[in-house]
Amino acid sequence: MRYLTFCSGFITVGIFFLHLSAAAQTADTTSVPIRMVGGVPVVQVTLNGKGPYDFILDTGANYSAVQRKILAQLSIPLERQVVIVTATDGSIHERKTTVESMSVGGLTVSQLDVYTLDPRVLSSNHQHISGILGESFLKHFDILLDNEKKILVLDRTSRLSESLAGEQLPFSRFGIRDASRTLDRIVIELKIPRYLEQSLRCIVDSGASAPLLFPEESQAWRLQVLAHPSGMTTLSGDRCIVAGTGLIIGGSAFPVTEVLSCGNVTRKAADTDCLLPTRLFKQIFISHANSYIIVNPQKDSRKLQELANAGLLAR
Repeated sequence: MRYLTFCSGFITVGIFFLHLSAAAQTADTTSVPIRMVGGVPVVQVTLNGKGPYDFILDTGANYSAVQRKILAQLSIPLERQVVIVTATDGSIHERKTTVESMSVGGLTVSQLDVYTLDPRVLSSNHQHISGILGESFLKHFDILLDNEKKILVLDRTSRLSESLAGEQLPFSRFGIRDASRTLDRIVIELKIPRYLEQSLRCIVDSGASAPLLFPEESQAWRLQVLAHPSGMTTLSGDRCIVAGTGLIIGGSAFPVTEVLSCGNVTRKAADTDCLLPTRLFKQIFISHANSYIIVNPQKDSRKLQELANAGLLAR
């Protein structure tokens, strides 16, 4: 799990991952509104039938987390201690537990392992947030993030994937850190030609505000040449630099955007080369069932209308 949020020129960055050493709905598909809060997408979640609670929608998190006060209110006991590895702030000790159910828009995952969420890793704008909705939940569905209409669609069937067309970009389900895998990732290959010719492995991240590079120590100088100080810092006080550059994703080139690198956060501290924010696109479709994404998918109007008529999509 990670956050990349901007507030008054101060960037709060915490790159986290678990490293193991009013919805339109049917039984299988739902759409729910997304609210942007302090620069990150927030959806409503129910736990054990209670709520709803505000959770950050975070495809870059490979687990889901809940604030301890919410777990206490629901009388959910804490279990063993776990270590959450962060790229910027070292390791954080949290506790694991299991919720009987976690639901979004009426779609439920039962007996889901979750972890406690330390409010100290949240920015001042997000202290009211109850948890993180990560890949441990999201991987059970195909999802469409519509950044224009601010809607999240979850689908347990193949109907949504059949209604969308575009270049299918395969993703792998793991990152690599210290020669071992971190699971439940969405990692695609892309290029940042001004920085490096070879492909980079990047996490598709709905919680990130801008692309964030974790350069190899031997390649960090390349970014230094291109970048300039941004006036932003991490939670731990490391300063960030920013460079304007384009991205090549699959067969498509995307215009110049700002790419960040912060302090001494290198590839050694992370499990991929960079974060790719989903907010760069109008829509993004993620097929967990078939391990591909489509950026700005084209819509089959007839099939989408059939879904809408069946009550599967919000009009």
